[in-house]
Amino acid sequence: MADFIIAFMAQTILKPKPLQKGSRIGVVSPARHAPQDWLTQGKAALEEAGYEVFIHPQNRNADYQLAGTDQQRAKALMECFADSSIDAIISARGGIGSYRTVPYLDFDVIRENPKIFCGFSDLTTLINTIHTRTGLVTFHGPMLLSFFKNNDPANINHFMNFFNGSEPSNPIRYPTAESFFEGKGEGRLVGGNITLLQNLIGTRDEVNTDGAIFYIEDDDGEKPCEVDRAMWHLKNSGKFDKIKGLIVGEFCGFREDSAGPWKYSVHDLIRELIPPTIPVAVHFPCGHGKSIVPLPLGTMARLETTDKQVVLTCLESPFA
Repeated sequence: MADFIIAFMAQTILKPKPLQKGSRIGVVSPARHAPQDWLTQGKAALEEAGYEVFIHPQNRNADYQLAGTDQQRAKALMECFADSSIDAIISARGGIGSYRTVPYLDFDVIRENPKIFCGFSDLTTLINTIHTRTGLVTFHGPMLLSFFKNNDPANINHFMNFFNGSEPSNPIRYPTAESFFEGKGEGRLVGGNITLLQNLIGTRDEVNTDGAIFYIEDDDGEKPCEVDRAMWHLKNSGKFDKIKGLIVGEFCGFREDSAGPWKYSVHDLIRELIPPTIPVAVHFPCGHGKSIVPLPLGTMARLETTDKQVVLTCLESPFA
């Protein structure tokens, strides 16, 4: 009965409020420990953009590679959801370990306190699990680390323009993205990191890609054999069978000039797995490359790919 109630509740889409100047952003570390200078630099970037930033004390914990025990990391996330003064939550970084916090999350509290929750890479587990179990629109997008180091300085502008509610209402052209198969498709935006997506297969939080615009990205430095294995796992479990479009990130770990016995690129892999009858965009800024734009999980969107451009249009606002 409990599972039925959760599934029923998740059918109701919850939307967070957009941000404005002065909004308070909470930073947590559900995965690996972030060095103090990362926290300082990321906080400074968000404050310069006009936000108030709360660095949860949990960010300074360390338990082996992780930012504290599983319970400590989950508790920090829940405290930020329950805190009415916090308008959005982002992760300091990814890495590994977010999935270990799931048993300790209170999804009733999250459902009762809908707010922006954003992250990518290892956070794929959390943005999908929270969306599946609560119906809350979550966001595959920048983490604190995305706003400094060798990343695109425009990432902070992508963040501001999107989360103030202006960008989602307009068609967005992505000049760095390329059309792979031309076409037009409409569906819910779903996806994330391919490794974490395949790890969700067979769990109660498995991602439903039927009728969806499916976006995928890989880990930085991932071996071609690991990408091939993950992509074929998605294929064999039916995740590409009924999609309406595919958005592919930069695939930083699987370069077109991959050496060794593979002798082919991620583009060759796409040709093997995806029929040319649906729109496919590649080199999309949605992962471990220098640039990353937010994608609202669970909202309706249109993907249009031509020989000249890639356009993604949100057909509904992700915000209340």
